[in-house]
Amino acid sequence: MNKIRLLYIIVFFLIFSCSEKKSKLKMHPEEKSIEWFQLLTLNPDTTKIVLSDYSLDNLKIDSIVYLNQPLPIVDGSIIITEQPTQPLTTIDIYSAGAKLSLPVKKSLKKKHTFKVNFPSNTYELVQIKGEMNAWNPNANPMVKNGGNYQTDFWLEDGVYQYKLMVDGKEISDPGNSAEISNGMGGTNSLWKIGNPSTEKIHISIDSFSDSEVHVVPNDVKIMAFWQNYQLKAKDGKLKIPKGSDIHERSYLRIWTMDDQSLSNEILIPLENGKIMNSSSGLNRSDWYAATIYNTFIDRFNNGKKENDWKNPEKDVLPKANYYGGDVVGVTQKIEDGYFDTLGINTIWISPVVKNPRGAFGKYPHPQTRFSAYHGYWPISFTQVDERLTTSEELKDMVKMAHKDHKNVLLDFIANHVHREHPYYQADTTVATNLYLPDGSLNTERWDDHRLTTWFDVHMPSLDLTQPRVYETLSDSAVFWIEKYDFDGFRHDATKHVPNVFWETLTHKLKEKGLKSTDHPLYQLGETYGSAGLISSYLGNGLLDAQFDFNVYDTSVGALIGEKPMTALRDEIEKSMKYYGDHHLMGNITGNQDRARFISYASGDLLTS
Repeated sequence: MNKIRLLYIIVFFLIFSCSEKKSKLKMHPEEKSIEWFQLLTLNPDTTKIVLSDYSLDNLKIDSIVYLNQPLPIVDGSIIITEQPTQPLTTIDIYSAGAKLSLPVKKSLKKKHTFKVNFPSNTYELVQIKGEMNAWNPNANPMVKNGGNYQTDFWLEDGVYQYKLMVDGKEISDPGNSAEISNGMGGTNSLWKIGNPSTEKIHISIDSFSDSEVHVVPNDVKIMAFWQNYQLKAKDGKLKIPKGSDIHERSYLRIWTMDDQSLSNEILIPLENGKIMNSSSGLNRSDWYAATIYNTFIDRFNNGKKENDWKNPEKDVLPKANYYGGDVVGVTQKIEDGYFDTLGINTIWISPVVKNPRGAFGKYPHPQTRFSAYHGYWPISFTQVDERLTTSEELKDMVKMAHKDHKNVLLDFIANHVHREHPYYQADTTVATNLYLPDGSLNTERWDDHRLTTWFDVHMPSLDLTQPRVYETLSDSAVFWIEKYDFDGFRHDATKHVPNVFWETLTHKLKEKGLKSTDHPLYQLGETYGSAGLISSYLGNGLLDAQFDFNVYDTSVGALIGEKPMTALRDEIEKSMKYYGDHHLMGNITGNQDRARFISYASGDLLTS
């Protein structure tokens, strides 16, 4: 009898000890609703972190600690002014007995002075524009010092393309022979700073089981996370925490580092707490596995002849007029398996919002005006265009796509409206000024007046710095998700919209439960510019991704022989540096604005 009692005691002790060991990770009671914290790169001077960007404003926070010091919460934000000594550290949020960790990366930017000398010329105005300042010549005023003109930048080591502007004329740097093709028949000067090296520590997975991951090399400092909880590693071994099956999909993130550099990132998806060892288990909610098809509705498939319409204006050439494609045609192609044959699991549809019936704009060769077949001239915030769809047809298409395990992204326009839009006609002060202070037209000023420029005189750019405007437009975006159950947006003209709009929209989507861990709505932006400008729109409180046009341009140049393949390698490495090793950027082979590579390869399009 005593032996039986002793056996019970031993068994109880072993069970109790094991459960204690496995429960070291204390999860937050609201874990299912807490979003995944993305890696945050600090600014070189001051970084403001808005708690609502991470959905932390809904939690009762006990304290926030950074570099072993508590951080005060002021107006829903915390301020970071000190850089860590190591490449990667954490901001720790203590709440409800749990510790949530936001991984933060040390800024590698340093202050650099750019100088240019014009000993024999006197210019009234010398400016610089390039990858360092989003190609905006007004961003960094140059100061004249004798024959030198100079200005300061905060930059990481690297190679930056630039041009000079002298009294309004664009020139290459006369004192710098380092140049590169700009892809448009000219060249840009190159500014090399420091010793830009792409070499870094490399880690990989040596082995894994249902409960453990083994990382190599194991003789360096390991920073590992399951969701937002930092894990401890011993001899390169990481245990998957108990309770990780709370999420159908969760992730392990692993880095290693030494005093100077950070390794590549390892990202491991878990399904109900178990490591996934095959991509076949990924579903349409896994945006890392998204393959997107750009469906330009009017030009795609005519499924309903009854809604066909042609612009009657004689100066609209056939190719600038409506072709008859519609949403019913998209539904038909989902049903007949067209997208399946291409391996597509996400359909991006062009705008379906109501557009005008007139002809606008002007193209010189051949001369033509344009109908609104493309959908980018909104005259409503909520109505569909009857030439493309009805509300019921749009709902049916999205339902059919979901039934077929596909996402649908809506092309949404926040930047501008058409001049016939009732919102603009009722009050033109909702738009930016068409004329600049010097009297010149504020059209196509893509860089120097990025946030106010109009695309054309019939397309007023909305002043999205005004609360009444960004509240209206963000409500409109929410409307389309709520009514039609879209899985996200492709956002038109992202670079011309201020971040306050993206912050407001993303906050509303989260607040209404439309973007959450269980409903990972995807927002994809469109920005032409430097990697620094593109990445400034990304983050927990902003967009998930943008199209990577720089990789597209370089890949086309490399594949047609205009650039070496090493240029493509360098551009891909730059993208990984700015957006992360496992970013969600849109890597394209073409879209409605950029030719598909197959068109160049077939000879249907000429490269020059």
